[in-house]
Amino acid sequence: MKSNKQNLRLGVLWADPYCGNLGVAALSYSTIILFEEVSRRTGIRFDYTLWGAGRCGRDTIDTGTQRIAVRTVRSFMGGDWPAFFRNCMERPVRIGTPLFALDFLRYDLIADMGAGDSYSDIYGITRFRNMDFTKSWARRLHKRYILLPQTLGPFSCEEARTKAARSMTVAERVFARDCISFDCARELAPGAAVERTIDTAFFLPYAKKEFGGDKIKVGVNVSGLLWHGGYTQDNQFGLRSDYRRTMLAVLDGLSAREDVELHLIAHVIGDPCFVDEDTHVIGKLAEQYTRAVVSPAFRTPVEAKSYIAGMDFFTGARMHACIAAISSGVPVYPLAYSRKFNGLFGETLGYGSLGDLKTMDSGEILSGLFAAFEKRNELKKEIEMIDGRIIEPEKEKMIALLSEYIQKT
Repeated sequence: MKSNKQNLRLGVLWADPYCGNLGVAALSYSTIILFEEVSRRTGIRFDYTLWGAGRCGRDTIDTGTQRIAVRTVRSFMGGDWPAFFRNCMERPVRIGTPLFALDFLRYDLIADMGAGDSYSDIYGITRFRNMDFTKSWARRLHKRYILLPQTLGPFSCEEARTKAARSMTVAERVFARDCISFDCARELAPGAAVERTIDTAFFLPYAKKEFGGDKIKVGVNVSGLLWHGGYTQDNQFGLRSDYRRTMLAVLDGLSAREDVELHLIAHVIGDPCFVDEDTHVIGKLAEQYTRAVVSPAFRTPVEAKSYIAGMDFFTGARMHACIAAISSGVPVYPLAYSRKFNGLFGETLGYGSLGDLKTMDSGEILSGLFAAFEKRNELKKEIEMIDGRIIEPEKEKMIALLSEYIQKT
């Protein structure tokens, strides 16, 4: 039955616009921007609560062109973003928290972002349990919920498969951000209302930063997570390529070129003691590659995308840094460590220049990367075609699907 409400209290879960992981922040910003467009089309206003933030209170998201009021609520785990993600990895949540339940009861609708790629057991079963815990609480409190565009799976163990199947089946809508996730959800939960869309970070605005000089601006993101072998520090993601050796070879090759201005770009910024953080690794590399330009510590995902947009070529293993590149027209060679890259860039966008750290050795990665660098002008034209043929229509489809759903709410 269609509601006559013109205001909806929207709880966006596992979303932190202030997160030092700028991929999570980019999704948080972009999700609010997406719902603002839905609001314009439907006339329904949203009162936003972003749940799981590193700080709480009332604040605004500044996109550069507009300021959007939001309310932020810390997760039940509290703390800053490194502690937040570390706790997601290592400690189960405390169920039965009265304040947690009361907060959920405020929402007319729960939209679960899943931190973009955490509804999976790739990062361990504890993080998956915590991600599924919020969905189970929504059911206990009889709250309607949807899963926002995100990676779904892989689910390797039976516990994860069983819980994910139930949570997706009960969800009123499930939005998969790539073809592989869509197929995974359809197979695991054939009764679920699954739609294939695209990553919301394609909505993130930017103001291209202009760099002077005639040299080719090449941005390289070095992932602290992969540099340390994952959270477990023992090649957690089963990479065939030695990540450190591969990245050093990439930096050696680029820094040796007189026509290249090398930029070392961090996309996860925070506590240098946390293995998932990039700046401490980049700081050490800058001592070795003294001609390289080190990017600033970005305060927002918009700042990061604006900087990346000024590059002539980009490579990295942070997926949303690569999305920032391709969605601003920058030729990019993504370095995949999970199928979320393959599903988005390969299957959904049909973008052929991709290095797969799980299946390719260092020599193959280097060969593919430098071949992509040499044909960057061709890749730029390919990206323009992808934007018109796939990205813009997928954006419109996502807005239309959400608008239709919200109008029936």
